[in-house]
Amino acid sequence: MLKLIFGVTQSIFKGLYLLILPLILIRLFTKRRESLLRRMLRTSYHLYSSVLKWINPYVLESLGVDILEGYPRIIATTSLSFGIGYVILSVLHIRLRFWLAAIFVIHGLFVGKQWGQILAPKDFQMGARIDE
Repeated sequence: MLKLIFGVTQSIFKGLYLLILPLILIRLFTKRRESLLRRMLRTSYHLYSSVLKWINPYVLESLGVDILEGYPRIIATTSLSFGIGYVILSVLHIRLRFWLAAIFVIHGLFVGKQWGQILAPKDFQMGARIDE
């Protein structure tokens, strides 16, 4: 019975992945004004923001911690990034390697740290010279 439930949920996740992935890719590649990295960060921000805003009242009530501020936000976005990456790799039957885990953690740390500046126009530019 457990195998049946696991198989059904795995099929549902694969179906959702195959439906949502083309939509995300089309949205990422159609805008020419922004870089691909910036669009990926904005997409991650919107995903993490919707999840964190949904669970924040429950965490605030039970633990008294606001996960939308400071270090709890960084920990939450890192956990979400690692968790979502692990689920995607599991659905695709790809083994989680150390370097993939490091990429997921660094991505979550960056999104959590730059949370307030991701939606601002031209807020961060990797490689930009400040002294000019």
